[in-house]
Amino acid sequence: MLGFIVNCGSSSIKTRLIDTDTKETLFEARAGHLKTSSSTVTTKVNGISYSLLDEDNTSLTHEQALQLILNDLSNRKVIKNLEDISFVGHRIVHGGTFFSKPTIITEEVLEKITTCNELAPLHNPVGISGIRCCENLLPSAIHVAVFDTAFHQTIPEINFRYAIPDSWYDSGIRKYGFHGTSYSYLTRVLGNKIGKQNISAVMAHIGQGTSICAVSEGKSVYTSMEFSPLSGCIMGTRSGNIDPAVIQHLHNKFGYDINDILSTLNKESGLYAFTGQGNMLDILNGVERYNDDCIFALTAFCHSVAENMAKAIVSLGEKPKQIVFTGGIGENSPVVRKEILRMLSPILNGICLSDTANSENCFEITHKCSPIPIYVINANEELEIALEAANLLS
Repeated sequence: MLGFIVNCGSSSIKTRLIDTDTKETLFEARAGHLKTSSSTVTTKVNGISYSLLDEDNTSLTHEQALQLILNDLSNRKVIKNLEDISFVGHRIVHGGTFFSKPTIITEEVLEKITTCNELAPLHNPVGISGIRCCENLLPSAIHVAVFDTAFHQTIPEINFRYAIPDSWYDSGIRKYGFHGTSYSYLTRVLGNKIGKQNISAVMAHIGQGTSICAVSEGKSVYTSMEFSPLSGCIMGTRSGNIDPAVIQHLHNKFGYDINDILSTLNKESGLYAFTGQGNMLDILNGVERYNDDCIFALTAFCHSVAENMAKAIVSLGEKPKQIVFTGGIGENSPVVRKEILRMLSPILNGICLSDTANSENCFEITHKCSPIPIYVINANEELEIALEAANLLS
């Protein structure tokens, strides 16, 4: 079965064409800086990349970028025609309490997704826009929504309910969790190795967005991202958890608008607030040059991740039997992994990393003598979306 996977961001699109029978990616494309004069669109076939824009200062909408991508897919004869695509899998960040599994998109489903827009204002509206675009461009395909929040619907009430009035809770204010497709994929890969029933893991998705998840017997029981993707760990430009009274203080004392405060917490905080840059690679380069701001940022970031992993252990109810790292930083930074594990040593003593395996970002990075195996699993959210959608339709 051929699935076209679409992941729309506020100014970007990531797509893949996946054969779900072989799990092979046949075609992939990325569009960036959309709705600006520096829009980019690139595609990749058989490991060779192509730029679809010959001119600079080009501004594209999401629909124009998707049209270019699908035209290129057709022109390169990767498949006979676009009608060979069985389904389009759409990543939707927030499904509220409505959706606990992949769902075929109807107008009723779109209405429910729209009611969750306020819960993920940076993500859901553009996801809906992507659905509308693809329904026009690929009308013969079945369109399926796969939700970031769905994997976390198994979290027990003790871990998702805030200590707030019932009327607030009844209005939908609770912990939801995100990066669900990533954690679902990690659980699938780890389950194939050791058996899903044997999983008692703390998983860390560490990238520009960062979160922690505790997984017991294949089910999520805790996640650090709560009501919105702003919460939990320090991130590239996001603050992570902050005392809500700070928002009131900024509003009352300095007259800041609530929306401006939240924009700053989302886009100008986190690592960016410490160093003026939200890219961990730049910060690690700064650490090598003994830059004090970068050293502090790295320490604060790792401490935040370790702190949230400790919370996950409490919710797991036992010392984890596996630890998993994924995401751009989690997969590629031995320094970050080692520092996080060092900070966890008071409660996870005895972990022994293999310096060679860790530096090479191998699948397992611990010595055999280590009481807890540490895994590095490359994220593949698009494949997980494809497999979950195909399973729904089979």
